[in-house]
Amino acid sequence: MGTSTMTYLSCGFLMQPRFKEPKVRDEKHRRFIASLPCLVSKVSGQTQCAHIRKGTGGGMGLRPSDEFCVPLSCAEHAEQHRVGETVYWGDSLPRAIEIARELYEATGDRDRCLWIMLGFKRGLAT
Repeated sequence: MGTSTMTYLSCGFLMQPRFKEPKVRDEKHRRFIASLPCLVSKVSGQTQCAHIRKGTGGGMGLRPSDEFCVPLSCAEHAEQHRVGETVYWGDSLPRAIEIARELYEATGDRDRCLWIMLGFKRGLAT
């Protein structure tokens, strides 16, 4: 169960408590993700574990839970950071987040993870 934080508005009213789920930190999962081919380019080798921050509890300087990782090539990962996630993922962001969750649930099962990633196409924002 997450921890509750009490927030008071400037007028003195108490807002509903917000519950923060603890972030998963799983080095074994991150290494496994980095061993998979790139989700976008499908190229194997020199793949990195890339966190999806937008919509997952991460933000500037805040790494989200490791359950929101996908494999990206070095070039794609650099591009994700260079242009920002909104532009990089575009319309495919919800599917990328869904894939990240599915990869987390299937961690260690390479064949299942390759099947999960099959057919993914990144939709650039316009």
